[in-house]
Amino acid sequence: MEDFVDEYVEVLRKKTDAPPIYIEASAYLILSATLGPYSQFIASYNPEPIIPNIWELLLGPSRIVRKTNIFKYTCKTLEDVLGFFTCISDGSPEGFVTVLSKLNPGDLAAFLRDEMGGWFRGIHKKDYMGGLRELMNSIYDGVGFNRVLRSQTFTIPKGLYFIVFGTVPTPIKLYQCFNDEDFASGFLNRFLLVYVEEREIRYPITYRNDEADDKYRKLIEELKTVRKGLRDVKIVSPSGTVAERMDKIDVEVEGRVKAEKNSFFGTYLSTYLNHLLKLSILHRLGRGGLDKNLIIIEDVDLEHSKRFLDKVYGGAEKLIKEDFESRTYVPYEFTIDRVKACIDDCGGAGISWSELWSKRFRWRKKELLEALERLHTSEDIKIFYGSSGRGRRKIYFVSSKYNPELKGDFKEIDFQTFSTYVKTP
Repeated sequence: MEDFVDEYVEVLRKKTDAPPIYIEASAYLILSATLGPYSQFIASYNPEPIIPNIWELLLGPSRIVRKTNIFKYTCKTLEDVLGFFTCISDGSPEGFVTVLSKLNPGDLAAFLRDEMGGWFRGIHKKDYMGGLRELMNSIYDGVGFNRVLRSQTFTIPKGLYFIVFGTVPTPIKLYQCFNDEDFASGFLNRFLLVYVEEREIRYPITYRNDEADDKYRKLIEELKTVRKGLRDVKIVSPSGTVAERMDKIDVEVEGRVKAEKNSFFGTYLSTYLNHLLKLSILHRLGRGGLDKNLIIIEDVDLEHSKRFLDKVYGGAEKLIKEDFESRTYVPYEFTIDRVKACIDDCGGAGISWSELWSKRFRWRKKELLEALERLHTSEDIKIFYGSSGRGRRKIYFVSSKYNPELKGDFKEIDFQTFSTYVKTP
């Protein structure tokens, strides 16, 4: 096995017409799960060793770019190489805690899920999913902690090796799956967002390549052999030139982050060096020669990883800036006027909470609630609760400029009462 990433990409390109960047992302994730747990990097800026666990999301149009195809190839390869490994199927906090509390430091755990859009939306909308971002961030960083669920305390050990791999379909708008807090909390920044709009080639539905199938099996056997030969954790360190280049790259990235002026992409870009380091470690592990206790990252590892990562960040920038940042969003100081204007425009018929939050604006719920509270306190709006028939009860906002024209059984309520009813739609 001279270069697993290149060999894997070459073989799978003859087996599937999925985009090469998806295949390359798969290669890195496979190395992360199979060889990554046997390595660590000592960095001056981190009191704990850095481990090359990576999280990846494949994004692109459904049925066009073969996301699920690559997802299945990746899962199959992990099963072939690892045999048994801990895979979380229940994406709730309880599911994570229950499984992870049974593991020991250094153990591998994976959250593998096709079509993760609904799972992300659940994080924002479902009360029982509260705190999941913070929980997963801690696991990614290898931090141990205690979690209380149903009066029972679960202990998550320090130093777990946790990977995540999934898919999200587009052209569903990015803001329909992710929100501001996903970036602000550092959660989404831990993912490599691998975005593709179309595939380069198209194989017939009956296409098959027996030669590629044989090479794939041989490559997987080689990877299994390398993994079986590993017993102790290896220390990975950069060569002198690689260390110098990484320091320069860090300065360049810091300048780009400042130039983005606190944009969402700027926040995402801030983790570039960490991703580059992890990918460089994985590429080096994929070149074999792991019989020594000190493994050196060479220029070829940095170059290969940087080319891949630059393509990933290029796609992520396009997606975040054109899709997420271009959504209807305004800073807080403009929120009150926008909300008031929206309610005024609806006249006496008013506007429901669901319509106001999910269809008219896409900012954080907290900001919207603060704006509504100030508008109610200043008597610019009135709040009504009730139903127009047999349907479920709803909350409506009506401008104080108009007499309410709500059809059905509605009564006016104060803001405190409203806040006890409201849930993110």
